[in-house]
Order: sequence, then structure tokens, then C-alpha cells
Amino acid sequence: MLPIGMIDTYYCNQYGFRQGLIRLKAHGYDTIDYQGFVDTNTPLYEKSPHEFEAYLKEQYNAITAEGLAVHQIHGPWRFPPQDATLEEQEERFEKMSRSIAGAAILGCSRWIVHPIMPFSTDDTGHEKEAMEQNLKFMKRLCRVGRENGVVICLENMPFRHLSLAGTAEILDFIKAIDDDYFKMCLDTGHCMVCGQSPAEAVRMIGKEYLFALHIHDNDGSGDYHWSPFRGTIDWRDFGKALHSIRFQGVISLEVVRQPHLPDSLSEDEEISLAHKAKYIADLVCGKDCSDTENG
Repeated sequence: MLPIGMIDTYYCNQYGFRQGLIRLKAHGYDTIDYQGFVDTNTPLYEKSPHEFEAYLKEQYNAITAEGLAVHQIHGPWRFPPQDATLEEQEERFEKMSRSIAGAAILGCSRWIVHPIMPFSTDDTGHEKEAMEQNLKFMKRLCRVGRENGVVICLENMPFRHLSLAGTAEILDFIKAIDDDYFKMCLDTGHCMVCGQSPAEAVRMIGKEYLFALHIHDNDGSGDYHWSPFRGTIDWRDFGKALHSIRFQGVISLEVVRQPHLPDSLSEDEEISLAHKAKYIADLVCGKDCSDTENG
């Protein structure tokens, strides 16, 4: 079976970092999607280079001590976007570069990033300018990735009026960059918001470019990060699509906790999520896929 993963914050924000890791492993997860670099206003980005490295080595030791690995890392992200000026973009680039170096310290070779959004989430009328700025920015970022042995994975977005959001647009952009250190993270929920089946997206991207997954559900009306099978995604078709391209990565969940869930029900919910991830992993490995090519 393929390994399964979860964003570390789902457990660690609830139970503390070490206890969260212990619980993650106990429920059957193999890897985490490390979220510690997302917020650039945390003390992490104020640390000296020595303190930064020492802190991340402590985190790495704690993660590996529980038998887990960091499969992927989410880079800095701010909402609403703050990419309008060159000064803002340079500040973001510096924080992203530090995060990529941190990924190497954590033993992780997949780092996930959103496009820069100089005209916010609706760039209608500014598509050419947005594309030019993203090309320049991401080419620079690829060089940082190469220096650190970390692949930059560009993520599809849930913004219907952003020119660099849909799977096809993201894939074309990645091909235009044409760098071995620039691939794609497919977000299933974002596909649905933009009116695309995640299974169709997988088949479009193919094995060469699909390097990471953010798996969660919704009903197409918003980016809710529900657990699989709560919304309208066809997970059987999604699993079959991954099977058809011979995907060999991690089935990594990016879900949020149900609000107001009683503590007495938390563990049942957590175990159920792990079972859902394992079910999807089984589909990818060919179980319940009898009408798919066995390859």
C-alpha cells in the first residue's frame, strides 16, 4: 500500500507537537505535510541562521523518533495576498528561500508553493503581467530549490478569476519553466471549486509532473477542506486515475477539524480519517480497480 500522510497541524495544534506526532503514528500515518513555514510572522523567521538550523534539527529528530518522515512542506502563504509591489515580492522571496533551505534540514525534497498574485485573486485584464511576474519569480525560486535539492511544487488554486489557478494553466506554466526542480501539487478541493474533476486533473498532469497531493473534499461551492467522502468528489475515480498513471507518492490529507467536535469523539474522527486515506491508497494500488489497466 502507498504511504499515507496528514498535515501536522491537524494533530499538533490539538495535542502539542510531540504528542501530536505520537498520535499521528498510532493512527497509521507514515508521513507529515509540515506546516511550520506557512506563517511568516512567527518567531521562526526571526531566528539567526544558527538558531534556525538548530530548531529544525530538533523538529526533525522528534519527527523521525516517532517513525515518521516529512514527505512535503507547505511554503509561506498569506491571505489576502501581499504580492503587489517589488518590495513585497522580494520579502516573500527571501522568506520562501529560507523555507526551502529549512526543507532540506528536515530531510524533505518536496516544497509546495502558490503562484504569486500581484493583482490579488482576480487578475482579469492583467493576465499577461501576472504571468510575466510569476515566470521571473518562479525561475529564481527553482534555482534556490536546485541549490538545496528540493523540488518546487506549484499548487492549483481555488480562485475562479485568477489566470494561474486551474490545472491546465498551472501545468502549462510548469512546462514553460521547463526545470526538473519545478513540478506540481494537485489540490483536490481546489479542482472542485474551479469546476474540474480531480480524476480528470490527475490524468491531465500525468506521472512526470505530479509530485504531491493535497487531499480534501467539498461540494464545489467553496474551499472547505472537508474529509474525503463528505463532499461530492468521486474518490473511486480519483484512485483509479492515480492507479492509471502509476502514481508512487503519498496519499496526503489536508483537512480541517470539524468545529465543535466533542473531545470524546475526536479519536473516532481521527481514526476514520486515516481509514479513508488508506482506502484511497488501496484504490491507487489497484484494489477495487478491476476495470482499470493492471499495467
